[in-house]
Amino acid sequence: PIMAELAQRFRSRYQVGWVDSAEHKDWVYSEFGVASFPTVIVQREPVGRMFSHSGPPTTSSLRQLVYDVEDGCLGYSGGGRGWHRQPDLVCVAVPDDDTP
Repeated sequence: PIMAELAQRFRSRYQVGWVDSAEHKDWVYSEFGVASFPTVIVQREPVGRMFSHSGPPTTSSLRQLVYDVEDGCLGYSGGGRGWHRQPDLVCVAVPDDDTP
């Protein structure tokens, strides 16, 4: 349901798809380098840079990822941090609507 909601919300700007990771884990790893699940990837272009979210997927956390990618609010650093929000930038904050 979360991915279907995201597909609906961002349909004018992004194509949203999902894969049965249990059945296609080798393909997912070979194409995207993803070995842990659940992981969500956002790309601006089909063969462009990949931004990923690992951990419990909530509607608000995944929407925030999309907005951070759009706003350029993600930076990369080694040492295990990977892509992360850059603290010196002003980014759009998405209200958390996952709570009852």
